[in-house]
Amino acid sequence: MSNISLLTLDELKDSSLGPLVKKSIKHKAPDPAFHAIMGHNPELSKSMYIAWGTVFNSGKIDHKLKEIIRVQLSRMADCNYWGNVRSASAKQMGLTEEILDDGIENYEKSENFTKKEKLALLYSELMASNPEKIDCNFYKKLGEFFSEEEIVELGAFIGFNIGYHTFFGTLDFYPMFSPDGKLVDQDESRRIYGDRPLSHLKGAIKRSKEIN
Repeated sequence: MSNISLLTLDELKDSSLGPLVKKSIKHKAPDPAFHAIMGHNPELSKSMYIAWGTVFNSGKIDHKLKEIIRVQLSRMADCNYWGNVRSASAKQMGLTEEILDDGIENYEKSENFTKKEKLALLYSELMASNPEKIDCNFYKKLGEFFSEEEIVELGAFIGFNIGYHTFFGTLDFYPMFSPDGKLVDQDESRRIYGDRPLSHLKGAIKRSKEIN
């Protein structure tokens, strides 16, 4: 059970967040559990929703790379919400669960990623685990592949995610959508996704298909 209550979909639809929630249900993104938690403070929920859309969907950094970084950080933070939602846009761009896992578990040796992408993934990993290792030499290396505008975008995106994933991870709640897009309650979502945010290939997709 979540450490603070989740608002119901009916409560959300009747609130000032109604249009955003109805849109998320129609398009299956973003998962409405975001508003079910943040909706306790509707104005903040709207503001953070807009901020999230800006850092994730705009800028020059590849959207698929951002999605891998987002899931990487969510797993590091043991966040069962962010670790189990997936970007529909990234999927449409060709990001599979296999490539996603490779980018998190094996990016240093993987042939799926360029040196530039591997450096971005290392930047993200160090930011969350050993920020003291990100020194002037590391930024010089980043500068060989990224402009200063891109470094700011990447760093802000990583920092934004670390904070959000840490907060949501402490709340212990799950997405309202299963991997195949069915609306489920929190007990069913926990059964599907498991106790920790892992690859969907490790059972979540199969368990999702078992829902009647």
